[in-house]
Amino acid sequence: MKKFIKKHYGSNVHMAETLGITNQTVSNWLRNNPRGMLRYLPEIVKTSDITESELVWEVMFREKELSRD
Repeated sequence: MKKFIKKHYGSNVHMAETLGITNQTVSNWLRNNPRGMLRYLPEIVKTSDITESELVWEVMFREKELSRD
């Protein structure tokens, strides 16, 4: 998910600014709640030129990574 954010937004801060949320929210998605990102699915799809299913896969992959830690 970090690579996704870097590729589509450049940084966590820029993603937060684009979506009108705090940087802490983006950090929380990365650290322990990737599903929280789905709340902003329409906005993310619109601003990052990906499909909804691609975003869902990113979230699922991050959840799997967190379960291994």
